[in-house]
Amino acid sequence: MTSTSNSSTVTPWRARVNRWRWNWGRSMGWPGVLGLALCAAGAALAWGVRPAIAKAQAESLRAHVATLESATRQSPVASNAVVRDPRDAVRDGLPSLGRRGQVIGELLSLLGTSGVSVDGAEYSAEELEPDLVRLRVVLPVKGGYGPMRRLVFEILNAMPYAALDALELERTSTGGPSLNGRLRFSLFFRREAR
Repeated sequence: MTSTSNSSTVTPWRARVNRWRWNWGRSMGWPGVLGLALCAAGAALAWGVRPAIAKAQAESLRAHVATLESATRQSPVASNAVVRDPRDAVRDGLPSLGRRGQVIGELLSLLGTSGVSVDGAEYSAEELEPDLVRLRVVLPVKGGYGPMRRLVFEILNAMPYAALDALELERTSTGGPSLNGRLRFSLFFRREAR
């Protein structure tokens, strides 16, 4: 007597499901199921809340635009204000051309206290733009590297309207100061309104 029972046969589909359950249980278990459920709930919540967030953002933007429009209507003077060129603000911070002698005096004072010997100076002025003048100053200097470096630092810090154009240094072979050189500066001035 041969009998076959249907309870012992496993269909291929059922085998795949059993393998998947076994792999899932071995790698993730119930924490994996819980995490997957939380991710699905979060996605559903985000999808449901999205229209409300978009509506709140639109209302906030409308309120901000309305505030700006009412502020513009209330202050007509601000809307008719003349827009100023940023270069004019920079020019206002420069010394006037009438103070040129005082500025050169400040430069000579810094040179006198620096420990660097200066053999004279060459000056040349040029007009760059309307109401802006550049005074080029060339200083032949002798001294050590440290005092020259300190001199350049002090000039640029004391005179924010000065710019170092060039620094030419060469070592001397004699027993005197260790370096000879030329310092080239530009001093900027504003011309007063005519």
